[in-house]
Amino acid sequence: MVLVEKGTNHQFAEEGRAYDPLVPKGNNITITFMFEIDNEPIRKATLKKFGRIEYNFKLQICKKGSGELIVSLPCKPTEDGRTTNEGMTSAVHFFSVPFSKEQIQFLRDNLDNVQVKLTVDDERYPHSTVLSPLLVKELLKDFD
Repeated sequence: MVLVEKGTNHQFAEEGRAYDPLVPKGNNITITFMFEIDNEPIRKATLKKFGRIEYNFKLQICKKGSGELIVSLPCKPTEDGRTTNEGMTSAVHFFSVPFSKEQIQFLRDNLDNVQVKLTVDDERYPHSTVLSPLLVKELLKDFD
């Protein structure tokens, strides 16, 4: 973006610091969540309903077939302040999900027997989506 905007060297450093929390560090994955609503009045009204929703995201590893929960990992916001003092949340949220070495190895060893879900554990927006096995396989490449 700095190149497109014909920015200075100083701006490169600032952008690098701003985006560094989104770069996986070998023991985590990063997630971007977005409320995509084109209509501005509807978007603003919707975002006012979801203040602090960013603290209710989880990545869950479950047994295939039975859906039995094996582990639930909190999605940690990469920055505070995504909800205003007035209670309006941001349309875009960034998360980091840390994994222990044991959890990474378990996932690698059991990829064919588990499913990974991104879950919003909030009564205002109860939602869960299963990540495709191909996506999980690709995400495993981000780990050391």
